[in-house]
Amino acid sequence: MRASLIAAVTLASAVFAFIACTGGSALPVATGDGGAPSSRASSGTSDATSGGTSGTSGTSGTSGTSTGDCTTLAQEGPKIDIVGAKKDSQPAPKGGTPVNGKYILTGARAFADLLGEGTVIRSFGSYTLVIGGGGNTFEQVVTNEKDEVTKASGNLVVENTTQFTATPTCEQPKPDAGFTIIAGGFTAEPTSIKMYVVRDFGITAELSFTKK
Repeated sequence: MRASLIAAVTLASAVFAFIACTGGSALPVATGDGGAPSSRASSGTSDATSGGTSGTSGTSGTSGTSTGDCTTLAQEGPKIDIVGAKKDSQPAPKGGTPVNGKYILTGARAFADLLGEGTVIRSFGSYTLVIGGGGNTFEQVVTNEKDEVTKASGNLVVENTTQFTATPTCEQPKPDAGFTIIAGGFTAEPTSIKMYVVRDFGITAELSFTKK
């Protein structure tokens, strides 16, 4: 029993670390400490889908300067909790064409059996996203439970039909070591987008956005 409890706590800690490492500066990705967007470029590679394809998550981009506001976008999303979900319920990203428009985060799940279905892991915060340029650009604002705000804007690239790479050209607060590049799997529908990013310990986060 004690060993199982320790394993569960360790896995939960891994989820928190995974969320912290994904950063908050690119298209729908998990945010940093306490749900806050990370102010540092992340690093590492990861599989991006449950169907065998892979993407790179949290690589450090080219250093640059961020002057003025990255976006004037206002936060319109509600506060969202990250909840646990069974690993075998993880859907495979289906890809699609992201539709231009404004999206708000309406759900966040972490797929790991020991966390328990529907278990609240932690608060994520609020997330508002705008996709433009026929799915080629993004703007976003992320607010954590402490009301700390991160803004970013940049370019989107869809690869292998189900994978995305988001590269900021502006990030606030500015990272210490270059912009944060995020990659993962996605499913785009006419009124929604789901993003899947896999990090350490094979834990996948699903962020569900609804078009306004």
